[in-house]
Amino acid sequence: MQVTQDQGPGDSRILRITGEVDLKSSPSLRSELQQVLSQKPPALLIDLENCSYIDSSGIATFVEALQMLNTFQGKLALVRVTQRVKDIFEIAHLDGIFPMFPSMEDAARELGLA
Repeated sequence: MQVTQDQGPGDSRILRITGEVDLKSSPSLRSELQQVLSQKPPALLIDLENCSYIDSSGIATFVEALQMLNTFQGKLALVRVTQRVKDIFEIAHLDGIFPMFPSMEDAARELGLA
């Protein structure tokens, strides 16, 4: 798994995840998320276009990020989610908890960042 960071619209942050998020890689993702969220951005957009798989440890990492964002009223959006990854969120009944958007522009507009 690889994670890259970018500045997003407004003061938001974008995390782009490539590869698989699993038990082996989720600790490094958790560390990356903690570093980003320590800056208290108004929103975090997670680009999953190149994420091929996520397991329960990866989902737990996203839940932790959402909880951290909630402490300072930050927003989270999953963007360009592949069907395979989306299916995993649906099986876990978390597709209603994590807002998913087809594009960065749609996410920014919906979150009031555009």
